[in-house]
This record gives sequence, C-alpha cells and structure tokens, in this order.
Amino acid sequence: MEQPITFIADERGKFTGDKGQVVVVAPDEEAWSCRFLNADHTRLAGFRFSAKAQDDRQGVYVYNTSGLHFDDCLFDGLTSGLVARLSDVTLNGIDVQACKPRAVVAATGRLTAIDSRFARNHAGVHTMSDVRFARRIASSTRTRIVELACKAA
Repeated sequence: MEQPITFIADERGKFTGDKGQVVVVAPDEEAWSCRFLNADHTRLAGFRFSAKAQDDRQGVYVYNTSGLHFDDCLFDGLTSGLVARLSDVTLNGIDVQACKPRAVVAATGRLTAIDSRFARNHAGVHTMSDVRFARRIASSTRTRIVELACKAA
C-alpha cells in the first residue's frame, strides 16, 4: 500500500519560526482556500481553513481524488467547508463550524467522518448523486462514524 503524501501544520514553529495555528485563507472572495484535483493518497493534519470576517470565501474543493484524509483540521466560517466530487475523502477529528450554505457536500463518491463535529452551520452534511437530489444527514452533532457512498444516477 502506498504511503500518503502528508502535510502537517507547523504549529510549534519548528520549521518556520512562527508559532500558532496554520491558517489557510482563499486569496480572494469566491475563491477556494485549497483545491485537490487528482491528488490521490494525500493527508493533511492540523490546518485551519478559514474566511476573513464578512468575506465570501470557499473552503476546500476536491475532485477525482481517492485516499484524501483530513486529520484534526478546522473549517471555519466558509461559504462551503468542503466540497468533494468523484472522490473518496476521510474526515477524522475535524470541526466544521459556521459554514453557509453547507458544511460539507459529497457528490458521487465516498465520505467518511470519524469523531468529527459539525456545529453552527446553516446546513450539515449533504450527499448528492446529481444536482437534482440532495440528502441532509448530520447537522450539528458530534459523529462517531458516518460513511456515505454516492453513485451517479
């Protein structure tokens, strides 16, 4: 099995000399904070994806990617916390808070959330097999294990 490419937030400042949270913010309004396109076997740990106050900033966009893991990350105040299409994404110990209109969207793929929290979002986790169908499942609860599989209609 291939080992994932791993990005770990340098909160202690060991490599950058700058201690504290590592915050990823979209470069401008309506842009994505981060995009993963065909980025198989990737792991991110300890990052905060956030919007500046009163901005309309997107979170993370994932397309055609398998084996993407977010561990102990925070998605805060974004237009959409995470949008995954044709992808296999695992959320482990993450917090998604104050995101509008949706915390997380999974379209035609697999989303696994383990010990994650979705709080104060306009809407929770949505699955979509196409644009005409959406199902809401966890809105503001701490999850144990939620696994969703969405197939194209």
